[in-house]
Amino acid sequence: MNEYEIFSLISEVLGFKTDQIKSRSRKYDLVDARHITVYLLRNYTGLTLVEIGNMIKRHHTTVVNSIKKAKDYRKYNTKFKHKFQRAQKAIENHYIDRRMII
Repeated sequence: MNEYEIFSLISEVLGFKTDQIKSRSRKYDLVDARHITVYLLRNYTGLTLVEIGNMIKRHHTTVVNSIKKAKDYRKYNTKFKHKFQRAQKAIENHYIDRRMII
């Protein structure tokens, strides 16, 4: 599964288009989706911080900040934690489903 498939899958699970996640919007739900996307892209791909930043149209320091926030929010924000788990499960299930086909 490549980074574009992961990005697309996360956005679909969270109910957004990839362009919305890349947007400059500061709406709470979009910011959460952006943090989740960055964190999962970092953990499931070999992308550098700069490459992830280019993908979501952000500076690599913003990517670092998003990763930190995602780690913190997972601990203390129940709503965020549920969104994160849904996106993570979707990736893992997709990966398992593809392995079974091959």
